[in-house]
Amino acid sequence: MNGYICEKSPGPGGTHYHVKAAVGICHNCGIGVCAEHSERAPQPGSSLLCPSCAELLHRAEAKQIQTQPELQPV
Repeated sequence: MNGYICEKSPGPGGTHYHVKAAVGICHNCGIGVCAEHSERAPQPGSSLLCPSCAELLHRAEAKQIQTQPELQPV
């Protein structure tokens, strides 16, 4: 299986040479991703994500952190 992002971007001279093999499938959207276009959190068992799904996850986590109320000491 080829990396979907690599396969869609033309190579030198408009060829599809140097298309990298996929190392896995994005856990969120299901496209094949190569090692260059994949992202995984450093925790063991974390999901493999494509760049766009990883960006969406980072934004959602940042938004969740901002919207959590601060705990007040009693």
